[in-house]
Amino acid sequence: MGHTAVGTVLYYVLLAFLILMLIRGVMSWVLAFSSYRPAGGVAVVLEVAYSVTDPVIRPLDRILPPVRIGRAAISLTYPIVWIATLILMQVVQKL
Repeated sequence: MGHTAVGTVLYYVLLAFLILMLIRGVMSWVLAFSSYRPAGGVAVVLEVAYSVTDPVIRPLDRILPPVRIGRAAISLTYPIVWIATLILMQVVQKL
């Protein structure tokens, strides 16, 4: 059974979203633990990553409180969205 064009397009849209999530995640750690500040092309890519992922991440951040571990607070939103995206990719791959 072949894949439909809609399933293929949705799969690649979700893959692009996942890549932007990866960029957002890596850069958030880099920015949190270094004095590096993005400029030029890196700043543009980071702005795109945040602009695309924020509409999904922000509402969930308001609903799900961060888990406190000592003095640190860890957001569960990022891994939940990551796993949900992977599951959606598997579902649309079957279309």
